[in-house]
Amino acid sequence: MTDGLLTIGKVALVCMTPMLDVMLPGDPVAKERHRTGGRDPRTGKPRHYPGRKSDPWEKWAAWEIRAAWLYGERVLREPCVVHVCAVLSRPKVLEHKAEADGRILRDQKPDGDNVLKACLDAIEKSGVLDDDKRVAVKAVESWWCARGEEPHVRVVLGLPPIGVACRVRRVG
Repeated sequence: MTDGLLTIGKVALVCMTPMLDVMLPGDPVAKERHRTGGRDPRTGKPRHYPGRKSDPWEKWAAWEIRAAWLYGERVLREPCVVHVCAVLSRPKVLEHKAEADGRILRDQKPDGDNVLKACLDAIEKSGVLDDDKRVAVKAVESWWCARGEEPHVRVVLGLPPIGVACRVRRVG
């Protein structure tokens, strides 16, 4: 961070005071839709089931986020800024081609917005944020790994300074 500019990947969040910066190793998991099936025999209401992949990932990510949280029992109850940088494993097709050695932007599933939703739910489950509606500015990046880079998700959570408008701008 230099001159109030926090750069993650190719996007800079201006005027953000970072409170949490955590790297979650492994391929990111997108938020799945809850499934409904059958009825509860006692109440007659439909049963809802969480996603098979995203729910365990969110619980694990919440544990990692809580471990990285340096503010003890403090729970954020004010507008904040979240930036998620998802870096997925490079597919074999890109390994054999004469593609760039660095990261490559990706536009395939899992969608970046669904990865963002899973990360926001993990932040909420960790107890760092009381409700994900508090996130006023959201930024998400989705990349294929650079050669030799491991897949991961980087989550940065911060507060905008009082009286200063936040904005996201492209760098480079």
